Amino acid sequence: MSPVANKFEFEGCKVDISQLQKYLERGCLDTAYQSIYKDELSLSCRKQDVDSLCALYINTLSRAENQLFDSPSNSLLEAYAALHREFQTLIDITGCSFQYDFLIVVPVADRPEQLRRCLNSLLTCQQLYCYGGLRDNNFKKVSVLVADDSKELSSRCDIEAISSEFSVKGLSVSYFSQQQQSNIYEKCIKSDPDHADRVLGHLNRDAFYHKGASVMRNLVYLYLQSIELEDSTIIHFIDSDQEFNVNLERNDSFYGLNYYYIWNSVFYNQRVQVATGKVVGDPPVSPAVMSSRMLDDVNGFVDKVLDYLPGASCCFHIDNENSANAASYHDMADLFGFVAKTDSVSFKCDIKEPHIIDDVIEKFATELTAFFHGSHPTRYDSYRHCPGDMCVDDARTVYTGNYLIRKNMLDFVMPFASLKLRMAGPVMGRILKSRHGCGFVSANVPMRHMRTLMDSDESEYRSGVIPRQDIIDLSSEFVRQFYGDVMLFSVSRIASMQDQVQNGESIINLVDYVVNDVHNEMLVNYADKQKSIVSKLSHLECKLITLSKKKFKNNTVIDDKFRLFLDTIKYHYGDESVPVNRIHAEGQSYLSLIKSSLCNHLADCRESGFYL
Repeated sequence: MSPVANKFEFEGCKVDISQLQKYLERGCLDTAYQSIYKDELSLSCRKQDVDSLCALYINTLSRAENQLFDSPSNSLLEAYAALHREFQTLIDITGCSFQYDFLIVVPVADRPEQLRRCLNSLLTCQQLYCYGGLRDNNFKKVSVLVADDSKELSSRCDIEAISSEFSVKGLSVSYFSQQQQSNIYEKCIKSDPDHADRVLGHLNRDAFYHKGASVMRNLVYLYLQSIELEDSTIIHFIDSDQEFNVNLERNDSFYGLNYYYIWNSVFYNQRVQVATGKVVGDPPVSPAVMSSRMLDDVNGFVDKVLDYLPGASCCFHIDNENSANAASYHDMADLFGFVAKTDSVSFKCDIKEPHIIDDVIEKFATELTAFFHGSHPTRYDSYRHCPGDMCVDDARTVYTGNYLIRKNMLDFVMPFASLKLRMAGPVMGRILKSRHGCGFVSANVPMRHMRTLMDSDESEYRSGVIPRQDIIDLSSEFVRQFYGDVMLFSVSRIASMQDQVQNGESIINLVDYVVNDVHNEMLVNYADKQKSIVSKLSHLECKLITLSKKKFKNNTVIDDKFRLFLDTIKYHYGDESVPVNRIHAEGQSYLSLIKSSLCNHLADCRESGFYL
């Protein structure tokens, strides 16, 4: 069969199938399937059978995707994307495959540059694959809602301008202003004050910014409930410090995922109500629960460089397999069912130009600052491909920076948002799992997470991270993390006590017992972690004295960076730990809020017939 032998027409319209033919002609697929697919293509063209041709595209794309990630290259990526674009044209002409509309919600607070990076990656991905097709040079089935929670007027102006800029480029981007948010809030208060208090909390009308990510998502939920959305709309919540690509190594970006083609196939299964992806790149957790593992890696790094003299060759160009272990960055991974590895993970140097070990030490020392902004120099996730249906599984955690819901799920708002605790996603996930079971799934469709700006060791803005001259203060985030853990494990425990809840046992007594018990357990866990960190810190300080005496190039800069790291860890975990003291001092206030929120939630569940 020659490449020009097959032609396809639909209702008098000629359809280009040249990319599909190229795939089948040049032997890109394994021999057995190549022969079968060639025969299927020939038969589809003879019979002008659009459904068979559509199925052939889907099967070929699946195998082409596996091939792309087996041997990633720009040439394979372009051929794969061209095949997607050709299939999209077939869909546009024939309507042979159903496609959902996707509304992407991006809450953003004082991060105009990171928002620009995020939207640019979405535009690049859409231009590459063209999911949903075009109408008047705009993507028909992908739109964006930017929800602005910025404090600075300059940020709000920039973010609104960026929204308009990308609308001109082909993305339909709407700007959800703080005035619009305030109107939603006022309407909610007037119609149902109790509901407004539980969903949004008490918001300051005169300072209507930095309300928190969960509160912002709930404001969007309420807004979307008030407007007309097509029943075919899937709402995708993401974070502004993410991109629509994946990293195969630490700092690369690969556009190998046609995101909404994949999500469309996930939701085509009608049972799916909520789906969550994950993130690759920077870890999705706080430095407050990564410091012990980080100290393992810093101690390991210093141990290694102490064997070398200034001017020695770099010894850090290695394959870092340990970086990909699930939750390896988390100090208490065992609490979440992961096997905790005690080994340190080696730093992998990515300096391209000629360099010596002195340059690597300075680079590593600089990246220690980025750690407190959420980036990790050694433990990061890279994308690992899995084929087809294997990428979807039952879920128990929502990644709040990458989850999707059907329109009918807009009534299920982020629980306990007004408390502004960390771990909102895992808490929401436990409740969704209890209510929806197999309707809540996880898919291997991650977004790339980049906490810091390009060529910077700091984030553009990160709530709870306050750089000071001598340290980086994370004490507020630390406290929100601790009581977020208390909330999460309290919810998990209550979820396992279904009989007591349903049989009318006193909600107040049950919640009081569970929360107090979990709180005491978490105090022990955090105290054990603090003790371990103090020991590791002591060892590191001794080693750094020896390192300083070796007089590596830019020794003063290196000393200053390590000193900032040491002092920041001491501030948070030392004998006079500020956040630990706050955890105890603010305990009764937080516990009271957690208990009352859980009691209200369980009472609502009983009344509505839901469990948890």
